Amino acid sequence: MMYCPQCLHSSVPSPCPGSTTCIARNKVCDFVSDCPHGEEETACGYNCNFDNQTCHWVSNSEGTYVWTKYRGATPDSNTGPDRDHTTNSGVGYYLYTDASNGTRYDQALLQSPLFQSSSATCQLSLWYHMFGSGVGDLFVLKEEGVTRTYLWKTSGDHGNRWNQAVIPIERMASPFTLTIGSTRSFNVLGDIAIDDIFFQHCSFPDPATSCTAYNTFTCRSQACVPTQNVCDFVDDCGDGTDELDYTCDDYIRCDFESSMCGWNQDVTDNLDWIRLAGPTPTSETGPLHDHTLGTSSGHYIYVKSSDPHKEGATARIISRAFQASASAPYCQLKFFYYMYGQTIGSLSVYTRNSFYGPLVKRFSRSGEIGNYWVSSVVPIYDTKPFQIIIEATLHNASLGDIGIDDTIFTSACKLLTTDFPIGTPGSSVTTPSPCGDPSVYYQCSDGSRCISRSLVCDFVTQCTDGSDEANCGTCDFQQGMCGWQDISVDKYVWERHNGSTASAISGPNADHTTGKTTGNYIYVDSTATDDYGKQ
Repeated sequence: MMYCPQCLHSSVPSPCPGSTTCIARNKVCDFVSDCPHGEEETACGYNCNFDNQTCHWVSNSEGTYVWTKYRGATPDSNTGPDRDHTTNSGVGYYLYTDASNGTRYDQALLQSPLFQSSSATCQLSLWYHMFGSGVGDLFVLKEEGVTRTYLWKTSGDHGNRWNQAVIPIERMASPFTLTIGSTRSFNVLGDIAIDDIFFQHCSFPDPATSCTAYNTFTCRSQACVPTQNVCDFVDDCGDGTDELDYTCDDYIRCDFESSMCGWNQDVTDNLDWIRLAGPTPTSETGPLHDHTLGTSSGHYIYVKSSDPHKEGATARIISRAFQASASAPYCQLKFFYYMYGQTIGSLSVYTRNSFYGPLVKRFSRSGEIGNYWVSSVVPIYDTKPFQIIIEATLHNASLGDIGIDDTIFTSACKLLTTDFPIGTPGSSVTTPSPCGDPSVYYQCSDGSRCISRSLVCDFVTQCTDGSDEANCGTCDFQQGMCGWQDISVDKYVWERHNGSTASAISGPNADHTTGKTTGNYIYVDSTATDDYGKQ
């Protein structure tokens, strides 16, 4: 390539096509437009429907089992698509691997151009077609130097239709490539096709005039990120400001890279949490990589479900003891978890105020969430010193590995400097109710009477204080959530709020009930989403 004269004095010059503007080489294919019209980003394979070319994705396969551009029905009946995804017709093109070619377990590899970096919210979206009785594997892996990390993998017949996969790439500070691979099975009825590759949310937040919105942090670049995302091992700023040592000195954090960081195994449970790097031993369940580094060399902890055990077996880890957190700013625990597999059990977070003391549930999730890491923030309002217990409960089945990574206690969490109280062994999780079994009976909040659980939320008030009908859905959100519970995944959550939202160009300025900025409502902050969150 010919360099324009203005670029000759740059150590790594790259001219913008058709322009005298010069940019550094590491600005090419970094998901940010630096040239006047973004010309340096046009040959990076970001968005490709394969109708014209392969968009600079290159086949690295050897032999006859390769990715082939095609349209219409694949040559073999009872396998492969009969149309593309883009146009839903026989006119549009897609890429596919023909299982009639090659030998069993051959791989066809399609490699992207070299990307320079990506943001923490970066995702690859693609559509795939896996139809046939002998379909093998389809996977996406990330290569950073000599480190290869599987980001996503699926196997077998997915039906005669196009399916979408949204795959988190996450923060990459060094150059990397992606490879889309197809593995042939032993059967010729196993054509695999892909179409409509698309990258989204891969750039960093733009600089702002000021970060005056509610609960925002100012990056060195003058970009604004949510305070909730500070010191969570994720470079949301893009310049690392939100993860610097002096920013995070008052946080108590664990990335499990070298140890359990003060988390202790509970000796009264059935299983242990295991520290691991790379995929869990059982396919189709558990993480493929850690959350901190996003690579196969990073460590996390998980509970192994493939070993024989009884239904409901549990594994618990216990934190160090913390001081009471009864007034603002409250202690908060943030952590990342992975719940992927057809027979996923449940993950719960409890507090207790003494050794062997009763457990108070603060967080719980059950069933499969998805093939990616998600986060949760657990506020701790407690008038007594406490410990945190994280518990995984497994089914009696193999596809139920549960992973945890990156536990973060905010700066308001202060370690207890005195002895933690000792309770009575054998205390139950649920404090006994004077009314008996709480699944059968309900005690009115003022303690005046016990009523049948079936009379709660039946639109008739039985308790003298009205507590049996107080948390049944009707709500103006002025005093609380009225029984509504947020069960969102990751950063995309319902939040109770008053005044303007974080975004200057969207959301209300006041609530509907009072029409004032002091009134409360709930909302979803679109600036916090990773796009694969659910609300």
